Amino acid sequence: QAFALALRIEPGNAAAQAAARRAGNLESALPALAEGETALAGGDNTRAIVALQSVLASDPQNQRAREGLARARAAGGDDHYARALGEGQAALRDGRLSDARDAFDRANALRPQAPEVQAGLQQLAAVNVSDDTAAVRARIATLEAQERWAEARSEYETLLRGDASLQFARDGLARAKPRAELGAALQRLIDQPERLAANEVRDEAQSLLQRARALPTAGPVLRSQVSRVELLLPDFAKPVRVVLESDGLTAVTVRRVGPLGSFAHQEVELKPGTYAVVGTRAGYRDVRRELVIAPGQVPPVLSIRCVDPI
Repeated sequence: QAFALALRIEPGNAAAQAAARRAGNLESALPALAEGETALAGGDNTRAIVALQSVLASDPQNQRAREGLARARAAGGDDHYARALGEGQAALRDGRLSDARDAFDRANALRPQAPEVQAGLQQLAAVNVSDDTAAVRARIATLEAQERWAEARSEYETLLRGDASLQFARDGLARAKPRAELGAALQRLIDQPERLAANEVRDEAQSLLQRARALPTAGPVLRSQVSRVELLLPDFAKPVRVVLESDGLTAVTVRRVGPLGSFAHQEVELKPGTYAVVGTRAGYRDVRRELVIAPGQVPPVLSIRCVDPI
């Protein structure tokens, strides 16, 4: 009342009336202002924020309340940041990776790019990579146990493309690659046994069998491949008697064997495989016949004559 009188309040004096109202608001806000400042000094930032906001609700121009609220909010942010960072570090120690990620993300939102947050996120990433690598190693171990060497090699190569320094992957690739190549080569012989008709392929087969037998840890898949190729080889090495007929005028040559001359009837022994038989005669068109010899099977009589004059 004395304050109002000092301002000489008169009807129609708007400034004086506003000042009077602010004085009244200030007087009613003093307890909340005191409470807010006391809470701020004691570190209770949440209570300080509530009290100082109530002061500004009744007295928006109160500079002490505005400054105090700014300090309380800043301090409150520090509290939230410290709490989030601590929760993230604790969760990481306990192996609660999802909780650690959530906490570090909260801390990062409060202080983007803070060094301690970035360090926590890097540790979390390293743990995740380690877990992923352990899962891959377990999967590769299963592939190797099942003799799925081509798949194991692919897994090792993928790992090394990501990190060429992984020694276990380098050692694994050195182990898996030759095993994958050996298994694939043996399987080609099993799937295409007619290739064994060629001397060079039979030599290759013998070399593959020697490599396979020398392995100290051959599994059932490799042993089965070895047995099947061993069964195929003798049949393709055993000659089959073949009967050829001609007219005594046509010169006959069996490619990869040599010329047989002219004859009416001739028998030759040939190893299983596919042969080209060529007939030539002066003044006549050459003829060519394909002779297919399967292991243990006598092919039908092959007739070859040059009969078309040129």
